[in-house]
Amino acid sequence: MNELALASPQALTIQQIVDQRELVVSAMKNAMVEGVHYGKIPGCGEKPTLMQPGAQILGHLFRLRPEYEIKEKAGEGEHREYQVIARQFSIGTEMKVGEGVGICSTRESKYRYRNAAKEMKWTDTPVPPIYWTHHKRVKEAPSTEARDIANADRLRWITTAFEGKDPATIGFKKNDQGVYLFVEYHGGEGKVENENIADVFNTVLKMGKKRAYVDSIITATASSDLFTQDLEEIAENLRAVEEVTASPVKAEVIEKNVTPTDEGKAKYSTPVAKPPNSEGGGVKHVTNRAPDSSAVNPAATGVQSWQDVVCHIGKANGPLKDKPLGKLAVSSLEWLGTQMAKKDKPTKQDSILKAALAMWRGSQGGSTELPLQNDLDFLKAKCEAMKIPLSVVATVSRTLGGKSQTFEEIPADEAKHMLDSWEETAQLIKDELDQLPS
Repeated sequence: MNELALASPQALTIQQIVDQRELVVSAMKNAMVEGVHYGKIPGCGEKPTLMQPGAQILGHLFRLRPEYEIKEKAGEGEHREYQVIARQFSIGTEMKVGEGVGICSTRESKYRYRNAAKEMKWTDTPVPPIYWTHHKRVKEAPSTEARDIANADRLRWITTAFEGKDPATIGFKKNDQGVYLFVEYHGGEGKVENENIADVFNTVLKMGKKRAYVDSIITATASSDLFTQDLEEIAENLRAVEEVTASPVKAEVIEKNVTPTDEGKAKYSTPVAKPPNSEGGGVKHVTNRAPDSSAVNPAATGVQSWQDVVCHIGKANGPLKDKPLGKLAVSSLEWLGTQMAKKDKPTKQDSILKAALAMWRGSQGGSTELPLQNDLDFLKAKCEAMKIPLSVVATVSRTLGGKSQTFEEIPADEAKHMLDSWEETAQLIKDELDQLPS
């Protein structure tokens, strides 16, 4: 049972301080997940910010219970500000071991403003499976950075599909027949004052309470050298300010009685993609990018089965370290291949792992000796292994917005996009192959 040494009225020993810090570090490594319990906010330094789920784990670990003092302050008009003090008490001794403060106001940009109303117009273009793939990647992104990358891909697809239209003016909605169609938004650009500010009173109060709670946990556990706080909210507020002062955003919709007609139809419509054919013809296998073998000869290392080789890199008790490669996901194998390619002076363990990854790539149809140097090489090897004509890949690149006439002209960033969105790429390749003369 873990209890804070601070819950004792006696002075702490150096060992108690060291033990408590090691307990926090151990919890961070073994019980927390980056992007869920803590995370680094882009542009806010290297120290991770402690999020509410992570603070709750530390509170449970050290058996702390919070008490709150809330002060409400009236502002201009109907605006309110909540000042919250959170005090942490040891469950075992009822001794107060720390406190923190948090303030949240309805005058903060993300609460003060709302999107201006827009008029919506139906198109006749159904939402294809490819778009849902992008949508799912955004919704299920494990971190802010991953969500931004996935959303950039989604916006790029919209821009290409609707021939350069602002992605902020394109959305989707289910019609009366239960079919999702793309819709276009017009007018109502920018932000306006939130006329129903009372709708966010509870949200603002909860945010002040959350900020105070995280601050009190950091104080009680003396972990400010490991974590900071509020950077996530700071980053969100900065984005909200940028939205108010800069580009228009997608707004609240005032739907008119407009039925789908050809007039609103998008000029470009991606056909509903068929699943890859696993029986014969077309794309037979959909596999992720194979890791770089750096021309390792598997036989020279004595590796017999890549599935049985144990991964020796990664965090202790993490998802990779000390796990057989055969138990790892394809994405993990890709990541390992990338890490191995960076090692200029590999150890014996590194060489064995490289050889195993080369064997894995060979089992997917790729060469075990070809040193792949960049994303275009990865894409070429992948397509050749799957017997996909490179001319078809160049056509798909143009469909996705590229200007390359031949495969060799595809830029590295386009190749990376096609690999990272391989499900979408494979479906487009299947469509192109279906249109070729038999």
